[in-house]
Amino acid sequence: MTRKFCVSCGKAEKELISGLCSECFNREKVKVSVDRKVKGMVCRNCFSIYYKRWNSFSGSLDEATVEAAFVATENNIYVENIKEPTTGIEALEVISTSPRDYLVTLNIRVKDEKQNIERSLDVKVPVKLSICPTCQRSVSRYYEAIVQLRGLEKKSPDEKEKIRAAMEKAILSQNDLNTFISELKKIRGGYDFYVGSAKAARKSVNILRVKYGGFLKESSKLFGMGKNGKELYRITYLLRLPEFSIGNIIENMGKLYQITGLKGNLVSLFDLKERRSSGTSLAKIEKNKIVAEKKDYIKAIITEVRNDEVQLLDMQEYKTFYLHLNIALKIGNEVNTIKLNDTYYLLKTEEEDKHGH
Repeated sequence: MTRKFCVSCGKAEKELISGLCSECFNREKVKVSVDRKVKGMVCRNCFSIYYKRWNSFSGSLDEATVEAAFVATENNIYVENIKEPTTGIEALEVISTSPRDYLVTLNIRVKDEKQNIERSLDVKVPVKLSICPTCQRSVSRYYEAIVQLRGLEKKSPDEKEKIRAAMEKAILSQNDLNTFISELKKIRGGYDFYVGSAKAARKSVNILRVKYGGFLKESSKLFGMGKNGKELYRITYLLRLPEFSIGNIIENMGKLYQITGLKGNLVSLFDLKERRSSGTSLAKIEKNKIVAEKKDYIKAIITEVRNDEVQLLDMQEYKTFYLHLNIALKIGNEVNTIKLNDTYYLLKTEEEDKHGH
């Protein structure tokens, strides 16, 4: 077989690249460089990273700084005379050069799968701390929507806090860079959330309404003109939660019902006497009297089952009582009951819940 000789080192090879062996070609012809103007940018407030646009980042400032240097470098690496090279970047050192700037030293490896070469290059990438438009708006208390959360007057302090936290989580979890709460006001009967994104506000209100039920009203008010001459509106979403919660016992037309579900304007009920589930609209029962809450539940243990009569042990007063029930119950099971006007009632059991009764 004919061998060719490298014009640089004289080494005999089966194939040459531009008259050079692979080693000489890689050493003399393969050039790796990075744009000298490369730099990263990180929001000093939320640690978002900028490349063509601001991108959210979940991590510390140092992690965001390194990631910004990676992103800036990856998009500014130039490799000559290698087709489809792969690159790897490793952070060697991060130094704060001023209160607003960082210097990140990176090691870049360039590899060609066909030739199996590797090249390292040290690059110093300055990363500037700035502030993204979203945070600028947040600092200036900019908002596009107000979420008015109402109906908390008769909720317990723990429940109020739980609902407030759920609303805040729903807002901040939206995938929108303009999603922030510029102000939160606690008022009688609820809270006002001033939200940077109207779209995020609408989505979060619907999330809470599905979870807790309630009545939703929407209104808008003109507050200015955009750069393109388009009218700008601020939207107000009023969500009034029902007075009752899942687990409450209400009285409706002389019957006792356990509230087992709330979703938007729909309420799921369980008839404690007839042991049947049903549904109705929130508007039809919102003014019904709440006769018991979860805190009024009494734990009881089933101690005897005979035909349609069940003996239970009240775990608060440690006394037995009887109920006439035509449902499958097992001795030893623990169930929830309530006591109203000296009469015990069995709440919906797990078995009934499984079978949709």
